[in-house]
Amino acid sequence: MLLETASPDVHASSGVLRAGARQSLGPMISPKDRNKLSINFLSDEPPRAETITSSRRPSSPLSHRARGVNRLASLLERSEDVQVASEISSDQPRTYRLEIVQHPDRTAEFANSALTRLPLAPPLIAQLVMRDPSGRTVIDESELPFLVAQLSLLSGDGSSSMDYSTDSRGQVSRERLLYGNLVSSPHLLRNLQGRRGVYFIFPDVGVRQRGRFQLKVALMRLPRFDDPEALVRGASGTVLAEARSLPFDVYPLRDYVAPAQTPLTQYFLQQGARMIASPPRSL
Repeated sequence: MLLETASPDVHASSGVLRAGARQSLGPMISPKDRNKLSINFLSDEPPRAETITSSRRPSSPLSHRARGVNRLASLLERSEDVQVASEISSDQPRTYRLEIVQHPDRTAEFANSALTRLPLAPPLIAQLVMRDPSGRTVIDESELPFLVAQLSLLSGDGSSSMDYSTDSRGQVSRERLLYGNLVSSPHLLRNLQGRRGVYFIFPDVGVRQRGRFQLKVALMRLPRFDDPEALVRGASGTVLAEARSLPFDVYPLRDYVAPAQTPLTQYFLQQGARMIASPPRSL
């Protein structure tokens, strides 16, 4: 009823507003805001100030702990200086280096009981470091199936090979001193610092007789038989790099005390590496 008795001056004022005085009254009120004002007026509630909308996305429904985990993972990914690719094509030669990140310390001789032998503890773990011509560390997953690492036994000072035992006359016999899985395929694992790398693990290696020895790890590339030239040449494996462990001792079985698992061994076991998980020692 109030709108029907409005004076002509009011209509004239509205005409002036339509003619161009609209800017002097501030920003226009959208139909949505007008409806909100009408509802507040009818319910006798004071109008609430509208919050300024920003271009930021709404917060994630995840908890702060989950977002913290995601943020930590992203930081780890950004901090890695390793380039991982399914195939890296380059005409320049690539460099290979083996670094033994876990050296064996001791084991017990198994003599003629090869099936009940005790493995070296802790197991030897070697890391493969591949670098491109610019010096950047790379992981070429297309090449990993053709790379293997092989173990051989050396004397304590590393001067002579000890793969086979000798009899009382000094002649080499057919019995191997080093026994077990002497060839390892590459494993893609993360170290204790969270960095991804390529590792060769030897969890099942024993020595037949007591003494002091070293281990030599040789990185080899297997021939690719999808290459016609390799088939014609009859190519064999190529040694790319070598590394030696620190000297370790082989004790008589009655004097042997197994050491505790290392943090690196435990962490690789958690990631699914096939290693021997020895039970904890009882004091």
